[in-house]
Amino acid sequence: MWTEARGRAHKSAARAEGRRAANAAALLPSAGTGASGTQRAAERERTSRKAPPSLCVARARPHTRPMAKIRVSYEYSEAEDKSIRLGLFLIVFGILSLFILAFCLLSPTLQNMQSQAANCTVLSARELDEHFECVFTCGADCRGTATYPCLQVFVNNSESNSPALLHHDEQQLLLNPKCSYVPKCERDNQKNKEKVLEWLDFWTYNMSSQSFTCFFNQQRRPDDVLWKRSLSENVLLHCVLWPLVSLLLGTLIVLLTVCARSLAVRAEALQKRKFS
Repeated sequence: MWTEARGRAHKSAARAEGRRAANAAALLPSAGTGASGTQRAAERERTSRKAPPSLCVARARPHTRPMAKIRVSYEYSEAEDKSIRLGLFLIVFGILSLFILAFCLLSPTLQNMQSQAANCTVLSARELDEHFECVFTCGADCRGTATYPCLQVFVNNSESNSPALLHHDEQQLLLNPKCSYVPKCERDNQKNKEKVLEWLDFWTYNMSSQSFTCFFNQQRRPDDVLWKRSLSENVLLHCVLWPLVSLLLGTLIVLLTVCARSLAVRAEALQKRKFS
């Protein structure tokens, strides 16, 4: 009986152990399912806590509106182009006229200003048999040559106390150094002769006993004196003044036109930037 009782105890223990094993096997799938569900819930929670991608980008890179490229026109208008051309023309004209007048008038004027004033008296006046040619004009395309007699008037210079040949002015001295007077050329030779004879009578009868002011240059032309000076300080002033006025006026026109256009371009750029 003791053996039978022990066998029954062993069988009941085996059945209890089998039931526990079955229960443990039944609990394993449910535990795994619960763990995976918990993981999925945790992932959903982490995802919900994350900010949207667009918001992250917005925080990382603040949105800035791109600046549009502002285009302005630098071309000059027709009126501005004419103004600049006028200014450049005045500048070139002033420079060229200054050089031309300097060579043609300034040099003779400066030389003439070196001449000294003196008192002269007429020694003799005569008409030579020699005739000189001159050029006359009778129209746009009409030119010809004529002749005139040579008049010589010798005077005594008080400064050098020596005889000298008198000339009407420095222009006639350069035109004909041998004669005292060169008449305005006419087509008729007789008219030219009559003009010379009038000056011969003037120096012979009107100025023969009178002293008058003459001009001479002892270094350059000691044997010639001038009755009048056609080139004076006023000529020198005009030779320098008007080219400089033209030069300054042209420069002012160009600068004002360029500055006005520059200000207009800046104003246009600011207006476009304001409304863009």
